[in-house]
Amino acid sequence: MESVKLLRDALNTLETLLSLKQLSDPRLKRKIEEAIESLELTLREISVNNIELARFISDKTRETVSKISVSKELTREIIEDLEKLVKWCKTIPYDFTDRIKYVRKGYRYYLYGMMLFFVLAGTYTQIYAVSALLIALPSLMAMYFMRRRRSMGLMLAYASTPLPLAIFSWMIGYVARALLDPGEINYLAGVYGLPVETVYMILLLYLVGSLAGLLFLSIAIYILYKNRGAFI
Repeated sequence: MESVKLLRDALNTLETLLSLKQLSDPRLKRKIEEAIESLELTLREISVNNIELARFISDKTRETVSKISVSKELTREIIEDLEKLVKWCKTIPYDFTDRIKYVRKGYRYYLYGMMLFFVLAGTYTQIYAVSALLIALPSLMAMYFMRRRRSMGLMLAYASTPLPLAIFSWMIGYVARALLDPGEINYLAGVYGLPVETVYMILLLYLVGSLAGLLFLSIAIYILYKNRGAFI
């Protein structure tokens, strides 16, 4: 497989980089070691022959090492190039193996959880509906950028999740108490002019939906955090 040869070449080049005297910063050395670990992992599990990306990584590795070799000291530009290279290397397990399926799974859980939130919060109370509107744009942007594996999408997903989780929890608490309190059921039936049986059914739908939304978003955040290395 051509990709294996190119990635192994990039790995060997990075390993020689560690021995250069210009690279004395322990922080940079640690980053390069992380990039090497990522390449080693990819070579062990590789299942996708992405020759174009493998060649890009190999060429960029050689280019960066060449710059460092001819420089007496590491300039800001070289350090930035090196950090970009490390970031690319840390994402490649998701381009050459089937690990990308975990990122897609996290994205789907986030999507389902937010859909439930917008539906339930938008029909529950006015203040919850306003809360849903406030995070509508950040959550849509999170979905857009996550599909493109941008770290901005990951950050927006983290930022837009706490409010839905809190509202789902509040919904679950209220609905659970209401279902166990006939007086509250009768009160709601009188306020909305609905049969008691219909109120029970609506509350059950809110309970199941809130539990599912809470579960989906919790799983999404866990999966996305665990696979945060996939995002550039």
